[in-house]
Amino acid sequence: MRALLVLVLLVISHNIMGQSKYMNIKNKKLTPETIDTVGEKIFVYVKPFARIYFKVDHIMNHIDSLQKSNKAVELQALKDTLMTVKQKLEIVDWVYSYDDQEGIQTISRKNISKKDLEINKAFESIGADLILGGEFMVYSGTMERVVTRRLKVVRAKGVFDVQYLSFIFPDRSMFYWIPLSTQQ
Repeated sequence: MRALLVLVLLVISHNIMGQSKYMNIKNKKLTPETIDTVGEKIFVYVKPFARIYFKVDHIMNHIDSLQKSNKAVELQALKDTLMTVKQKLEIVDWVYSYDDQEGIQTISRKNISKKDLEINKAFESIGADLILGGEFMVYSGTMERVVTRRLKVVRAKGVFDVQYLSFIFPDRSMFYWIPLSTQQ
């Protein structure tokens, strides 16, 4: 029992420390760039209400900087996949945009590959870093247009006092989120 408690505490502290770089953000304006979706290699991250575009070169540079600082153990599958992109790679976020039950049902119903799930997991914090750095373009499914102004990220509190960063459109709908920590 004692060993289990120690293991749980290690996992929780690792997850919280992994997101500590975002803890000082309370409210920040986002400034996306315009990405040529025809002339450049792009990565499209499809969320329920948004399509987020990233340049493959920006993602590769970010992975390289993480690997230099020894923080990118699980990113090799993503990097290998990005190296093979000819024009566009589109990944649907099946993991983080749904609750546990919906996610399990969707994954089993759609027959999603293990490789796609690994890319989803690896990309979640990289996507947040690139969005915060302004290296993205976002299309709103509800507004049916590319949104270039009045985007922001705010710290929010969810169920059971879980803090997260919420990346929001001008109409206050969320296009991306990342969990930060739980309050004790």
